[in-house]
Amino acid sequence: MSTIKNTSLLGQFSSKLDNKNRVFLPASFRKILGRHLIITRGYEGSLLIISPQSWERLTADVTRHPLIFGPSRETARFLLGNASAIELDNQGRLLVPLYLQKYSHLKSGLETVFLGLGQHLELWEKNSWETYQKTLDSKISSISERLVNG
Repeated sequence: MSTIKNTSLLGQFSSKLDNKNRVFLPASFRKILGRHLIITRGYEGSLLIISPQSWERLTADVTRHPLIFGPSRETARFLLGNASAIELDNQGRLLVPLYLQKYSHLKSGLETVFLGLGQHLELWEKNSWETYQKTLDSKISSISERLVNG
């Protein structure tokens, strides 16, 4: 019997932002992502956490359009202009920059949720995630159909 090496970020894990603005990254995610990461604004109020290798691919996708193309500029401002390189400490915690805490409504002592989404993570304030998830649950069938039908 052979074992399959898991290189995809999957699942949900809860943590809490401590009084020094750090959050503990689950070991299963650290094993895949490593210690050096990029954190930036995500969509719907989440934060995007990604490895430098995946960040390079994302950056290439965002910047492949000419500067004169408005949606490309706006996406670059949103993702790249709000990004920070971070390093996990020896306990596996990451420091969430204050400007990203403000964007994502993360506050010291509040519960957070990490979502593993294949090649990247989202970090949510728990109540925001639960609210968004209810909306997602009610629309997922029509969203999936639109994705398949293009």
